[in-house]
Amino acid sequence: MLAATAHVITERRVAIQERYFETALVLRRHGHVVADLYRSVGEYPMSERLHYLLMLALYRGGRTAESLMVYNLLRTNLVDGLGLEPNLLVQRLHRAILDRREWLDDPSYLHAS
Repeated sequence: MLAATAHVITERRVAIQERYFETALVLRRHGHVVADLYRSVGEYPMSERLHYLLMLALYRGGRTAESLMVYNLLRTNLVDGLGLEPNLLVQRLHRAILDRREWLDDPSYLHAS
């Protein structure tokens, strides 16, 4: 019972962190959350959503190569650890970064199209 409660609390904390990071990106505060995103990604190395937000924050901060490295790290973790590719949303973001899609710089957009 205690382990299940701890898991629920952890899931809620991560969801709140994700909303905070999303809000920061909409408010053009990508540079202010990169360190926290790196810390969260380190804590949850299989979290595709946190990696997605970190990739977007880095790209918006002019750190394209670093953003692509984050994708490669996530992909390696998922393939080696679970035998899975990143989800389609993360793959679309990766492709959008490679293509330098215009929507990437629009803070109102958070999802790859």
